[in-house]
Amino acid sequence: MRFRWRVLIQPGFQTWFLSRFMIYLGTLLLLLGAGIYAWIKIVDQTMFRLLGLISPSALELLKMNSDKATKVFFIVAFALIAVTAFASFVFSRRIAGPLFAFIRHLKRCEQNGRLEEFYLRKGDLFVDLTDSFNRMVQKINSVQAEKSSKNITLKPFGMDISDVEPKTSSLNRRRKRNH
Repeated sequence: MRFRWRVLIQPGFQTWFLSRFMIYLGTLLLLLGAGIYAWIKIVDQTMFRLLGLISPSALELLKMNSDKATKVFFIVAFALIAVTAFASFVFSRRIAGPLFAFIRHLKRCEQNGRLEEFYLRKGDLFVDLTDSFNRMVQKINSVQAEKSSKNITLKPFGMDISDVEPKTSSLNRRRKRNH
């Protein structure tokens, strides 16, 4: 087995997927961060101050710890963004790799002028698509074999019908010459 490595297998799809995923994640983390910040700065301190439950020195300690908690939150959020970006990149490759191989196989079939079965590597996504495609190829090949046994020439994959001369017409010409 040949080892292949490309950063972006299908650049159009992968950049679309990664950008959307990162926009959604960034929006979610921004909203979450804004909510936590608002809770710590506005609700927590105001409620405690209004209720008189905390002394001023304890309130300063709470403010200092909330500032540290905010910094930790943003550090964790950026780390989460980096890990998620990597995971979404890996996931997009798992989608794009089999699609790239399938498209390359179809181009090869078009160049060869006949359909052939297609197999993915073990563990790849879209195995059900491959199975359906292979069943279709087997059915087409059996129909072609049946028609060729009846002396009917089928149009090869990717050829113009005018390029193909039916076998029956050459037989008819021979018969006419002999009579």
